[in-house]
Amino acid sequence: MPSYLFVYGTLLKVIQHPLHQELIARAQYLGRASFQGKLYALANKHYPAAIASSEANAQVFGELYLVHCVDELFALLDDYEECSAAFPAPTEYVRQQVPVVLNDGQVLTAWVYLYNHVVDEGLRIVSGDYCPKI
Repeated sequence: MPSYLFVYGTLLKVIQHPLHQELIARAQYLGRASFQGKLYALANKHYPAAIASSEANAQVFGELYLVHCVDELFALLDDYEECSAAFPAPTEYVRQQVPVVLNDGQVLTAWVYLYNHVVDEGLRIVSGDYCPKI
């Protein structure tokens, strides 16, 4: 069964974070996509946070990848997102599967790192897009 990963923040290709090279070495870019959620700027941080939402018009936009080296990639990313066993609970993020919609309308279930703490509604990125010009 294929494993998919949805990214919406510092792992977007336009950000050019060094870990993105590890991502593309272990996964294939499939295209722009979205999931039903809300995106937030985090105070005093240089990365965003997404949470799932039941609001139909709340969308988080990003990129979808088909993961080839599942155990290897998720071990790296779980450490990067500080949600591996090496970090005390409650971790800042949790990796969960959510339905993701590609731009062509295809729906797949993908792993996404969701924020695991209370968010400040005043810091919501209403567009749902961390990098709206890509």
